[in-house]
Amino acid sequence: DCLLSRGLGDVYKRQEYILLEDDSIGYWGSEGKVGRIADNLTDFFELIVNCPYWIDYLDCSQYSSKERLRRFANIIYEEHVEMFEEDMDVQLGELQKELANKLNICLYEDVVNKVLIKLFDVANRKPGMTVTYTEKEGRKIESSGSVFF
Repeated sequence: DCLLSRGLGDVYKRQEYILLEDDSIGYWGSEGKVGRIADNLTDFFELIVNCPYWIDYLDCSQYSSKERLRRFANIIYEEHVEMFEEDMDVQLGELQKELANKLNICLYEDVVNKVLIKLFDVANRKPGMTVTYTEKEGRKIESSGSVFF
């Protein structure tokens, strides 16, 4: 399925989540990011419920230590809480609890160990995910690797 997300300047970016042959979940973004992001559907839903806008967590330099990652993740999460309150008048934590209950998945207090380290490991696992497509002009494009930068 394809999702559109709004980026800076109200530009919409295409995002696709792909069920791969090994039942893991792949990601392809219109800005060139490609990679595996979850081992299965449960891990995928835990990622998107525990870490909304999970793409904001993809700064590889923050994964050098768990403590550094924890500080980074807390800053990102607080920014998301503020954004949900200001832009949508919604309490992010309440929304996450409701989604977790409806999907019968875990909402973790320790997202570093339970979600983000798992994301990092699966995204960097070999073999990597490769996407090949042909542009309208006939030029063939291939993207592969990790979603991390």
